[in-house]
Amino acid sequence: MNLPLKTGAVRTREKTDFRLMIARLEKRILDGTDEEKTRSILMNEEAWKRLEPELLLHWASLCQMTGCLDTADKVYTKIHRLAPSLETAWERHMEMADLLGQKPRLVKLMEESRRALPPDIHAALAKRFATTGQTPSAERDMDRAARPFEQLRTHQTLIDHFMHMFAGRQDCFARQWVDKASGKQGYVPVRHPMRHQDLDAHFKGYETCGIYLIQPDDTVRLAVIDADLSKKIREADTLKKSMPAIRKESQWMTSRILDISREAGLKPCVEISGGKGFHYWYFFSENIAAGQAKALLQGITGRLAGDLEHFNLEVFPKQDHLTGQGFGNLVKLPLGVHRKTGKRSWFAECPDRDVEAQLVWFSRVAQEKPGWLKEKAGPSGAVVTLHPRFTALSEKWPELATLSSACPPLGRLITACFSGAALSSSEQQVLYQTLGFLPQAGRNLHAVFGAAQDYNPHLVDLKISRLRGTALGCRRIHSILGYTGDICPFPSKSRYPTPLLHLGIDVTKTGNRSEKIESLKGALDNLRAAMEQVERFIP
Repeated sequence: MNLPLKTGAVRTREKTDFRLMIARLEKRILDGTDEEKTRSILMNEEAWKRLEPELLLHWASLCQMTGCLDTADKVYTKIHRLAPSLETAWERHMEMADLLGQKPRLVKLMEESRRALPPDIHAALAKRFATTGQTPSAERDMDRAARPFEQLRTHQTLIDHFMHMFAGRQDCFARQWVDKASGKQGYVPVRHPMRHQDLDAHFKGYETCGIYLIQPDDTVRLAVIDADLSKKIREADTLKKSMPAIRKESQWMTSRILDISREAGLKPCVEISGGKGFHYWYFFSENIAAGQAKALLQGITGRLAGDLEHFNLEVFPKQDHLTGQGFGNLVKLPLGVHRKTGKRSWFAECPDRDVEAQLVWFSRVAQEKPGWLKEKAGPSGAVVTLHPRFTALSEKWPELATLSSACPPLGRLITACFSGAALSSSEQQVLYQTLGFLPQAGRNLHAVFGAAQDYNPHLVDLKISRLRGTALGCRRIHSILGYTGDICPFPSKSRYPTPLLHLGIDVTKTGNRSEKIESLKGALDNLRAAMEQVERFIP
């Protein structure tokens, strides 16, 4: 849309028109072009009186940058009237008054804000500005006056980096739509390159954008593993009951994806999608074939997809090449609001969910050099480990690392413990009755339970000393934890499957089992195992 910047009356327009106008004014200010015309537009009340508080806050900053301080004062005053609890507006207004040495104005603002802000926030502002405005140095005045410029330049730099990393198809992108009445949602193509103002609207929640991954030449600059909750789990009652198990599985799933990726020299960026699960983003510094990226990620998901109960894994791009009948695969961009759920997505490794803080954190994420792809992905797409990067778990406790990766039920419990999560008594029982029969049982159990807030080393030693019999079998573990996955197909002849077989430990050679017989098949398996033990003593 080509919106002219005129000093005359401004007709009523959509919010997106005003954002476009503000974006153009920003560019003029940063470029230092048409300064008088820009000031004239900023001072025209008809141009800003219909704006919402968040856009007014942006307008006031632009006024300060161009020296339109009287207009900035009016704009801030209007914000206080429309959104009296907007702390940022009070803070910037007070800072401007303090910078200009307007002590009476600062005192008046402080008194007005007392009625609008929570006591703790008001007290913090009062403390901050009580020590300023006295005899500030010229150097400090210059720093504060330049702050709006620096904030704007920093924000644009962060957006530039975001656009560079999420480099999908360059000639178009998409906007998400939702019909909450029918529960339907989808995306509509936008047939022009993504701009700064589009991303700003995305970050502020006005709209939600997605990108098409595959370029016209059938290459990609990024790929993603999408982990969504399965449909049968999403119903409200089922979801509520399954939440403890879902949390443990999500922790284990993320840990496994990161570990497998590290083995291949990759470090994906983890995003909480705001919808039904997680996105694991992989960024490449050069374009690579879509089919190659797809095979690489399928090699990663193939190593754990069959062990997941609550999540379904999907790889994007799904296609090897474009068919000519559309734009190809589309993925929602991070840090936007999911139009159906109303939830914002965020990068999991950044503790601050504020969008600006998330962008600052993401600015340190780097792209991967694609030169190693042919070496690390074979014809089947399986990842070949050339330079393993072992995690702390595999370095310090190799037995725990092996069990965590090979046995999904145990892996979830071990990952949950190292994440500081609390376990139920039955989950603790499973860990004691399996890890307690390792050669270094004490070391491994203290490592697992040591991350808990209520860790009691003496209690752990006591429970270890009371262990009798042998390790729990797989069927019993599945029954206790409610795990519905398949039992691992061990190559061993042992008819008593237990997770310790992953470490080469056969409990049928060490003593009685602690498996309960719950079916005729279980009784027959026990009988066969007993006969095998007897046969070893028959000459």
